[in-house]
Amino acid sequence: MIHYAFCKRFPDELTSEIFEHILNKELNNRMMDTSAIFIDGAHIKASANKKKYQKEQVAKAAKVYSGQLRREVNEEREKLGKKPIEDEGDENHPQGGSGETVEKTISTTGPDCGMFVKGEHERQFAYESHTACDKRGFVLGVEVTAGNIHDSVAWDRVYDNITSKFDVQFVAMDAGYKTPWIAKKTLDDGKIPVLPYTRYIGSKEGYRPWDYQYDPVKDVFLCPHGQELRHTTTDRDGKRNLPQHPQKLRQLPIQSLL
Repeated sequence: MIHYAFCKRFPDELTSEIFEHILNKELNNRMMDTSAIFIDGAHIKASANKKKYQKEQVAKAAKVYSGQLRREVNEEREKLGKKPIEDEGDENHPQGGSGETVEKTISTTGPDCGMFVKGEHERQFAYESHTACDKRGFVLGVEVTAGNIHDSVAWDRVYDNITSKFDVQFVAMDAGYKTPWIAKKTLDDGKIPVLPYTRYIGSKEGYRPWDYQYDPVKDVFLCPHGQELRHTTTDRDGKRNLPQHPQKLRQLPIQSLL
C-alpha cells in the first residue's frame, strides 16, 4: 500500500511521464512487438469497508457510441422512408444527455471505487485495471475505473490511447469485450479483432442464423424454403428487422417459426 504522504509529495503527471519515458526507451531499442496487442481487465480490492456505504442517484452515463449509432440508424431509416429516431432527452438536454438516473452504491471511505459482486454471495468495493500489453508482455497502457464498470465501457479509452501511438494489426480480447460496437470500431480502423468463440444460445426450434443465405443482388435474405426476407426498418439499437409473412409461413412444413 502506498503511503498518503508519498502520494501527495509528487504530482500526478510525474508517473505518466515516467511511464512514457520507459515506453520510448523500449520502442527505440526494438524491445516491443505491437503488431498484436492484448487487452484485459483485473479487479483490485479497494481499502474500503464494504459496510460503510450510501445509496445515491447518479446521472446515467451516455455510451461512447450512442451519437454515432443514432446517426447511422437514422440514415438507414431515411432510405427506407421511416421517421428518424430522436433521443428522448434532446429537447430538455441539448448536450445529448437523456436525464436518466440510476441508483448506485457509493462507498463513504472511497467514493471512486465501485461495488463488485464476487461470486454468488461475496460483495466488495474494488477498482478495475484495464491493461493493454504487446506480444512480449510489455504494458502499453492502463485505464483504472471503478470495479462495477463493465469491460466494454472502459475499452474505448484504452484502445484509442494505444492505437494512436503504435502500429497495431491484431487486437486480442476476452469475452467481456465481445460487443458489436467493439468489433465494428476495430474493423473500421483496419485492424483484426481476435475474440473467443461463443456457443449459440438461441432457440433450438426452427432455423438457425446460419441457415439463411444472403442475396447481394436483391439485398434480401433467403430462408431454406426460398422465402425472401426484406429489410423493412431499423430500431434504435441498430438491429435490422426482417419480418416474415404469416400467410406464407403457414404453407411451410415447419410451423414452429410462427
